[in-house]
Amino acid sequence: MIAEMGAGEEPVRIEHRPSGPYDMLLRTACGSIGLARQGPMLSNASLRYRIRTIERLSVGERPLVTLILIESEQDMRRVLRTIADPSIHMDTFVAVTGEVIVDKGKYEV
Repeated sequence: MIAEMGAGEEPVRIEHRPSGPYDMLLRTACGSIGLARQGPMLSNASLRYRIRTIERLSVGERPLVTLILIESEQDMRRVLRTIADPSIHMDTFVAVTGEVIVDKGKYEV
């Protein structure tokens, strides 16, 4: 998806975000992809807070696609319950990090 979005003349820019709801934004001429990751140091409560912060962003502030990477199937179920209004998250994907790395991921919306 990134290769297709970045196929234009402008390069893909990567912005690391030390604070805010996203860990990283990939910006292309067509739009952006936001990445939020639950690493071993991020508590479930902190991840819920980040998801709520994303929900409060206006449509113009949100990336075209949001990818939330989590540590386990159990965490995935928690995140899916946290997403209060699926219509806000129509372009949000949740995946288990280890399964994505070995390309066995179940991608949930």
